[in-house]
Amino acid sequence: MILHLVKSSPFSHLSLKNALNRSAEQDLFLLLQDAVVAVCVESDLHNQLLDLDRQERLYVLKEDLSARGLTNKYGKVVDYKGFVSLSCHTSASISW
Repeated sequence: MILHLVKSSPFSHLSLKNALNRSAEQDLFLLLQDAVVAVCVESDLHNQLLDLDRQERLYVLKEDLSARGLTNKYGKVVDYKGFVSLSCHTSASISW
């Protein structure tokens, strides 16, 4: 199981789309930095992100949501302690 750390906004980069396309069924996703906007507004990735959320595989970093004044519509919000926990429970991580 891999933890995909996505940092770039889906409106300016293809990193989230590429991560989704290259992931395995059990992989987890953590959106941080500018990528948190993906769970706040609708985009062409909306359905894929909703599927991840339903499968409890989508996480969003609380501090990055707060720093941007955003509220997520889906995805489990975690703090830095949750980030570390996710990292410890996966075999590897990939930054996008």
